[in-house]
Amino acid sequence: MATIINGSTGASQIQDNTVSNAKVADDAIGLAELSATGTASSSTFLRGDNAWAAAGGGKIAQILSTTKTDTFSTTSFTFVDVTGLTVTITPASTSSKIYVMLSISGGGMSGFRYQLVRGSTAIAIGTGSIGSRVAASGMGSNRNYDEVENACSNFLDSPSTTSATTYKVQFSTGATSTDSKINATRNDPDSTTGIRTASTITVMEVSA
Repeated sequence: MATIINGSTGASQIQDNTVSNAKVADDAIGLAELSATGTASSSTFLRGDNAWAAAGGGKIAQILSTTKTDTFSTTSFTFVDVTGLTVTITPASTSSKIYVMLSISGGGMSGFRYQLVRGSTAIAIGTGSIGSRVAASGMGSNRNYDEVENACSNFLDSPSTTSATTYKVQFSTGATSTDSKINATRNDPDSTTGIRTASTITVMEVSA
């Protein structure tokens, strides 16, 4: 049996338990009337599966950078910390990734090597068939006393923490009994053939 409720224009009609031509007043349905899961907020949206969710990941949450403009020199054939070439970032979420970019400028008679370190752990280094080889993030191979070489590395890290995390650069000579410099040529003359450069380390938090 059909039932008609208020047959006037714009009214609702119910026939055999089916509602048709229904009209709901503006703003009649609020968040409280929705059955969606999750939490509605200014940073979430309602998905097609009836769930409140944050916007998609891949956003840059923060960027920090350190630029070293003074020089650094070492005669060490093993890696040592480069003074002033560090940056500390505190991720907002354990699921965030940290994108690290290095630009190292330096010189040495036998070149130089460097590695990226998170805390005290070397990352972005080679691991295959090491043997007596040196695991490094990269190297500069120049052998000219009056040249510097720029070496760059990029690495997407997953520190899985919300604690302050320090990234730094370690540096070494390319061979024993030699010396290497950052931001200068190996002989570093005080003349028009000398040069001063800059090196940088930049980190970006990428939200999941």
